[in-house]
Amino acid sequence: MGRAAHQANLRWITFIAIHLFEAAIACPCGAAMAQVPTGSIKGSAFIVDRGGSRSYIPGARIRLVSEGGIIVRETASNDIGRFSLELLAAGRYSVTAEHSGMKPSEQWVTVNPGALVEIELEMRLVEVKEVVAVSASIPETIQPSETSSGSRRQKSTLANAPNLNERLLPS
Repeated sequence: MGRAAHQANLRWITFIAIHLFEAAIACPCGAAMAQVPTGSIKGSAFIVDRGGSRSYIPGARIRLVSEGGIIVRETASNDIGRFSLELLAAGRYSVTAEHSGMKPSEQWVTVNPGALVEIELEMRLVEVKEVVAVSASIPETIQPSETSSGSRRQKSTLANAPNLNERLLPS
């Protein structure tokens, strides 16, 4: 192929590429697909102490489940207990926060196109009940040889030993 034919082919390919690109940009179906309406959920996971103040929970596992029971997304709360779930299709979702040693917290939300839903998930400590079980085995029969020291006292030791209420006077 000669040089002139090669340049003509390149011009033709460039012409087609430019027009295909312009057609893709101008197509209303492409623009509609690029702007799918979505919403967002932002929130926090926290626990309330006895004094009534909040402590935010870092590393809480956040799970987003659709109304049909499908897990849509999972994330974790950041260092200050906050989380964000973005680019969500409109619909009803269950948002659950879980962390070890705490009861899961669940809240249902409805996401609308272009809307931001803010939620707070209060978690509670799992009750810890300590149970101590004591068991012992008792031998079937107790042998007298197992309960005594085995040493014998002489009659004279018993006769000369002081009694409980006896007081010795100094000499």
